[in-house]
Amino acid sequence: MILLLLLSLSFLGIHSDPVNVEVFIRCDPSISLWSGQLKIFEDDIRYSELLATVNVSTGNMTQLLILPPLYPGGDHGWQYEIGYQFEHNCTHSGKPLCITPPPTDISEDGP
Repeated sequence: MILLLLLSLSFLGIHSDPVNVEVFIRCDPSISLWSGQLKIFEDDIRYSELLATVNVSTGNMTQLLILPPLYPGGDHGWQYEIGYQFEHNCTHSGKPLCITPPPTDISEDGP
């Protein structure tokens, strides 16, 4: 696969609230301009709470996003289920792709 996209979430020092998120995105260097939209959410059984939406448009091969602290406002269990969706056009065809992996369980004591 020619597309080189790396998206990782780092959840640092979670003690109930806040949730700290860092995202590192890498796009194939042959793509001169790309854009994307990242949505971070806390996923529950009945509904998902959208915590942040970040838009990025750049000609850089990499992009580091450090979001301000997120405050989900508590959860019904002992952990948050943090998920993300990243829609981007870092493709040779220019067509948008959407990445939505399963949410990650983050306990109040940290990852």
